[in-house]
Amino acid sequence: MTGGSEHDKCQKQSDHFHAASYAFDTRAIHHAFSPVDYKRAVQPPVFLTSTYGFESVEANDAAAALGGRLYAREYNPTTEILEQRLANLEGAEAGLVVSTGMAAFGTLILSLLSQGDELLVHKTLYSNTVAMVEQGLPRFGIKVVSVDLSDPSNLDAAITEKTKLVYFETPVNPLSSILDIAAISERAHAHRVKVAVDSTFASPALQRPIEHGADIVLHSLTKYINGHGDTLGGALLGDAETLHRLHETGLRYITGATLAPHSAFLIMRGLKTLSLRIDRHSASALAIARTLEAHPA
Repeated sequence: MTGGSEHDKCQKQSDHFHAASYAFDTRAIHHAFSPVDYKRAVQPPVFLTSTYGFESVEANDAAAALGGRLYAREYNPTTEILEQRLANLEGAEAGLVVSTGMAAFGTLILSLLSQGDELLVHKTLYSNTVAMVEQGLPRFGIKVVSVDLSDPSNLDAAITEKTKLVYFETPVNPLSSILDIAAISERAHAHRVKVAVDSTFASPALQRPIEHGADIVLHSLTKYINGHGDTLGGALLGDAETLHRLHETGLRYITGATLAPHSAFLIMRGLKTLSLRIDRHSASALAIARTLEAHPA
């Protein structure tokens, strides 16, 4: 028999799903999961375990060196598949999933900023993000500067040598105004300042901020990505170095906001129909908007 064993063929077929040549919908269903590695299960298993055992001290140390594969707060095979899949869809090097969208924002800010640093945000944000930047962060000595980023040139006067991050949503919660990711990123990068974008309202089916110059993408997985209204989750996606820092500081000992493996399983189920749902959302919204626009009232 030519062409290798059945296992080899299945493995090669699975490996192909890791390639960028596959379209968005295929990667949303298959990326980072090989049924061959999990007794040919069609769905990724839910690993409900708090700790992991190793055959030797050396194996334990090797796992720890990979980023804390000893304890479920820091590592779980189910959540890791979701992280890799979301990172792939966003065009990011790495991802981190956490328990909620606000956990993602807290992990991001408290991992990357310290006392004396400045955070620059758009003037309109999600209400709980507003509460954190107005009430929470000043308690830790982090200065928050609110700017109207609908005009990216406003960044030039707002950024100082203490500015460490520019953060905004687009579409903006709740009125869905749109900000220019590329223009804002270009001006921020000219000052060597990173840009983080909350892309929850668009999802990677409609918008991928990294393609437009952003450094980090944040999602509340609770919304369109899960799509079924039955679990909470958050995600951070970006370059591997930054994501390692967010994992090793933010998740491991600052917030500890681990996503439950069953929630990761539910979110992966929702992710499979993301494009179908977004297409219908978009078509329905456009029909409503055109009807209202034409209505005399």
